[in-house]
Amino acid sequence: MSADHSYEISTIQLGPYDDLAKLTVDLANHASTAATLAWQAEGQVVVSISHSITWIDGKLFGTVLLTTDEQTLN
Repeated sequence: MSADHSYEISTIQLGPYDDLAKLTVDLANHASTAATLAWQAEGQVVVSISHSITWIDGKLFGTVLLTTDEQTLN
């Protein structure tokens, strides 16, 4: 039995922030919520979660990248 994979990449963008601690908390909360919803509500397997923080013109911005897989059996 083989399996086809359908990978999906979702991004969440946050900002601008003045406070690194607040941005970090919000990134963690949004990432965990997105992963939970993908798994529980959509039946997808979370393959990876990554995040980045960028400093632009004196403000902090965050990005969460969520990769999921909806496996289909053949």
